[in-house]
Amino acid sequence: MSEMLRPSTLGEILDRTANLYRSRFLVFFGLAAIPAGVMLGCAGGMILLMFSSGAMPTASTTPNPQALAVMALGMMAIGMIALPLMIGANALCGAALCHAASTVMLGGPITIVSSLKATWKRGWHYVGLFLLQAVILVGVPSAVWSVVVMLLAFGAAVAAAGSGAAGGVLAGGLVVLLFLEVMVYVVWMLLQVGLAFPVAVVEQAGVGVALKRAWHLCKGTRWRMLALFALVMALSQVASMLVMVPLALLIAFVPGMSSPQHAQLATTVMMIGVYGMSFMMNALTMPVIAIALVLFYYDQRVRKEGFDIEWMMQQAGMIAAPPPQPALSPWMPAPTREGEVNAGAGAENVAPEPQDPGAARPQPAEPGPVVTEPSEPAGGAPV
Repeated sequence: MSEMLRPSTLGEILDRTANLYRSRFLVFFGLAAIPAGVMLGCAGGMILLMFSSGAMPTASTTPNPQALAVMALGMMAIGMIALPLMIGANALCGAALCHAASTVMLGGPITIVSSLKATWKRGWHYVGLFLLQAVILVGVPSAVWSVVVMLLAFGAAVAAAGSGAAGGVLAGGLVVLLFLEVMVYVVWMLLQVGLAFPVAVVEQAGVGVALKRAWHLCKGTRWRMLALFALVMALSQVASMLVMVPLALLIAFVPGMSSPQHAQLATTVMMIGVYGMSFMMNALTMPVIAIALVLFYYDQRVRKEGFDIEWMMQQAGMIAAPPPQPALSPWMPAPTREGEVNAGAGAENVAPEPQDPGAARPQPAEPGPVVTEPSEPAGGAPV
């Protein structure tokens, strides 16, 4: 039995996360670099489009309306291509990271290719789960935020016309309160469905079952998961500041970089730094979250379902393998020629052939003479 299959504290889970990440760093980083690279490529394409179309203003030129229209159309085209790529890459690679973390934890070998192959067959399930989580965590609060802000803006305009600045202050306070409520909702829902991907990958569960199981397993470990997300976010912000602050100081203090003539160059350098830092942060932190969530998943199963005992019995061969499932019938019957019966059809579905009433029927055989062999007496003499 794996040593990690026992109830663990938050510190032990974080320590094991670091150990697992360090032991297979190239595999985890390679899997996380795929969606991060897709995002970086899409952002780089948009930057190149902005500068090549001439829509970026300089010290001596003003934005061209035609260039702005070309840039807008190009960004819409890039977005239509980039959005499905980013959704698919994040869903599949997130599932592959969970599969790799679970395999390493249970003592199995992993590679980038094997992890992707293991999740490719159920790719649509993971894409659907990713989209449903996005709707729950982003779509619903965004829609509520947009509707309420528009209503508050309309009410503030009406109140300002009648009562002066007091209505605007009240509307601003309501907007701040609404923002806090939306953030609380997002964090709370994240802690409810955070284990959905480990459930879907390890248990091969569907989208609805994975969300229900995650809701059940997250009970009792939400505060520890909140501490994990807060720690990862804090480390990301610190790392971003360590890179962006020296870059900003370089642009500010290098002679000529802050002049209007070099404004486009300074903007390019800053955007390259921002997107490059975003790529590194996504590629480095995505495995940390995936490994930690897998560890939380197994920890909750050990605490609530006794998975450590079940795993030990499986390793000892004390639990029989499940019986083989019957083969599923094809979703469309195979075409058959006239006069032939489909091999997969049952006998009850085949109509009996009509018989000619005048045809000769086989008669039962007449009994022949019974031949008895002479029996021998006890002395052996013939009778």
